Amino acid sequence: MDRAPPKWPPSHSQNKTKQTHSPNTLTPLIIHPSPISSMPASSVEMLRHTEEALAKLGYHTQHLIYQERHHTNSKQALEALRQKYPNTVWLLRSPTLTTLQWCYDNQIPCCIMGAQPSPPLFPGVDLDIERVVTQSIDYLKKLGHSHIFFIHPKGDTHGLTRMLQATQNLNDIHVHPLALPSDDNPRALSLIKKMLLDHPGFTACICTYFQHFIAVNSTLSAAGAKIPHDLSALCLYPDPLMDWTYGGVTHFKLDPKQAGLRMATIIKQLLSGQSLAPKSTLFFPTFKEGATCAKKTP
Repeated sequence: MDRAPPKWPPSHSQNKTKQTHSPNTLTPLIIHPSPISSMPASSVEMLRHTEEALAKLGYHTQHLIYQERHHTNSKQALEALRQKYPNTVWLLRSPTLTTLQWCYDNQIPCCIMGAQPSPPLFPGVDLDIERVVTQSIDYLKKLGHSHIFFIHPKGDTHGLTRMLQATQNLNDIHVHPLALPSDDNPRALSLIKKMLLDHPGFTACICTYFQHFIAVNSTLSAAGAKIPHDLSALCLYPDPLMDWTYGGVTHFKLDPKQAGLRMATIIKQLLSGQSLAPKSTLFFPTFKEGATCAKKTP
């Protein structure tokens, strides 16, 4: 079994020969860790701007889904991808540490949309997710909430690891994480119902995606409860459908065009054979208060 986590950070002092690539042969390839249908709307919009910018330059972007947990030997699976898609620059969306390590060791020309360790290995863009989670918790704490649910997608990406780390070792704040599957809605709803029943003393909830918020809201409604009277809730990622909610959902708003165009610039440079510094451009979204959070009642 090839599932042991890589040693981190890897050595940046290895004397490796830098590869150069012809701009006439390289094409962009976006590798997703989960079905595209499960992506937050902001990420979909960001990639749309990236693809449109690349299309104007004459590049056709390919997409594929690579889920590491479905492979007993991840190194062999990644090597098979390299053989199947030669002459490509990889855009890795929310990769695992194992995938990052393999791409680094094998000098894959790639960039990252999502979290990287420190120091980063590749150029890319990233949401300052630890700061977002921390600000969410601080906001709910100011409203008097000390027992908070944290709903996140099931997975093993490095970004998710960073999110969970930001919820740990907090003074006087108890955070209960819940991982939801992205491909089994009935199971997800069942897990939320059990969570609410098993932890009646929790008064607030941080939802990673808007679909998580909808699931929590519908589960509460079925039990005769509602947001924010019985449970305050906010979202980490925005969604256009939030504009259709009365009073609005408390969330963080990111400019997907700015991040998407930055991603396109990085890919364009890699496609032209340029060697880029391993640096992530951090974006921090704006906090937007809605009507879904309230002060804790005595």
